[in-house]
Amino acid sequence: MKKQNIGSIDLTKNEVTKIATICINNYNKRNAMSVSMIKQFDEVITELQEWYSGKFIIIIGKNGFFCSGADLDFVRNNCQNFDSGYQYSTSMHSLLARLQSLPLLTVAAIDGQALGGGAEIATACDIRVMTRNAKIGFIHILVGVTTGWSGGTRLTRLLGCHKALDLMMSGKVLSAEQAFDLGLSNHIFNNIHSNEQFIEQIAKWLNNDLNINDRNNRVCAELL
Repeated sequence: MKKQNIGSIDLTKNEVTKIATICINNYNKRNAMSVSMIKQFDEVITELQEWYSGKFIIIIGKNGFFCSGADLDFVRNNCQNFDSGYQYSTSMHSLLARLQSLPLLTVAAIDGQALGGGAEIATACDIRVMTRNAKIGFIHILVGVTTGWSGGTRLTRLLGCHKALDLMMSGKVLSAEQAFDLGLSNHIFNNIHSNEQFIEQIAKWLNNDLNINDRNNRVCAELL
């Protein structure tokens, strides 16, 4: 499998607020995950496993777009045989399992769109929040594939078999309101104009509305 050094996974840890931010940064490709980004994401998860003073992790996309999933150009050019496609898929499957098992509360901050594998990343987080104009969709069927990063299993656990099957078979893209009504999103934020503002509002919501503090955030992460 050829390496593709496009994009980055940018980690910021704030020792004052105890919030880590993971930014998916490949905006020219709608924040699609390249091979080098998968490796960086894995290294970020390893670092956060040892961040004992942390409270929350917020995953967000660069410039108002969450993530469009796999880098399809890379997939078309490099994953035409079983072994390379299997390796690409299992790498993300393992990574998201590690993300989900972190002893910190994880929040998918969805602005713009979370599509395909991007929606799968969101399901690996404990909480999903969206801006008013954001959208989320398991659109894999529209390109003739199924969920390859374990998002189908997680979606079924979140929504139940019938609702999850409907989303995956139809490929429909949900608005923030639809995702909230379905139980896929936990909260909708209004009037968000930047990543910094979104992160600030999420922090206030977690600390004030949910009243998650230093003592119980790890317990919450385990329960979720």
